[in-house]
Amino acid sequence: MSKHPLDEDLELYYLLRLSPNINSSIETHISECEICKEKIERFAQLGRDGRKQATGRLQDVRVSLEGGLSIRVLAGAALPGRLIHLSESEMKLGLEEALLPGIFVQIRVGARIIMGQVRHCAPSGHEFHAVVEIESIFLIPIRGASEDTD
Repeated sequence: MSKHPLDEDLELYYLLRLSPNINSSIETHISECEICKEKIERFAQLGRDGRKQATGRLQDVRVSLEGGLSIRVLAGAALPGRLIHLSESEMKLGLEEALLPGIFVQIRVGARIIMGQVRHCAPSGHEFHAVVEIESIFLIPIRGASEDTD
């Protein structure tokens, strides 16, 4: 088995802040390493603890949706998708491919990343509808700009 990535790199991977080469190497590693998968899940748990802070940003997410969104399955490729419904705790997505319940996803909407876990996915017409429980919402810092303050 390959050497474990640094915890800092796993956190940056979770936040989608790594270069494609490093990201790919970590994806390959976590697909084979339960220890590192558990670390990624702990980052998600930390995000759950901050969910109350994140729910106030949902209005910003709704405004950002005009530009579309992309869904990334941990250890998988990015998928195009559309938002069907958004509430304080979950979102319903329309997707071209099915997602397995229980997997963690990163959903990029404008300058935000929503981390969540797929709770349900079923075919509906020409697409699949997936219900994702929102774990956390992060603002992607823009270099040279100050971060949002609540």
